[in-house]
Amino acid sequence: WAGPTVGELVTQHWHLMAVCNKGASLREAATLLVTSSRTSLALALSGEKAPLRLLTENDIMRAYVYGWEPDHTAESWLLAKLIPRSSVPQHVLLPPSVRLTEAAWLMLKAPKPGVDACHHLVVKGVK
Repeated sequence: WAGPTVGELVTQHWHLMAVCNKGASLREAATLLVTSSRTSLALALSGEKAPLRLLTENDIMRAYVYGWEPDHTAESWLLAKLIPRSSVPQHVLLPPSVRLTEAAWLMLKAPKPGVDACHHLVVKGVK
């Protein structure tokens, strides 16, 4: 049994995804994470054809640790170039055709040995 593809899973359960409005503050994003019981949310960047970015609970924690005010936009945090990022991949990006079992294996394999598994799966191109 190969199981469903990640694309099938996402399209059948799209309502489980949390999406943050453009211009949302770090405070608003944190509130959305708490109220949706999610550990990450999608954030559309400014611009007509801007991609969605993934904002995680760890991003918000790091922003506060580095002194960012809760009223700064989540977009400004994601686009900041000078903020140290973890060497562990925060998410795995896969096409929708990948089987769920393979995606799980890739998430476990993504980090360096002795480090926790990757916690976020981003499925590219699913509408």
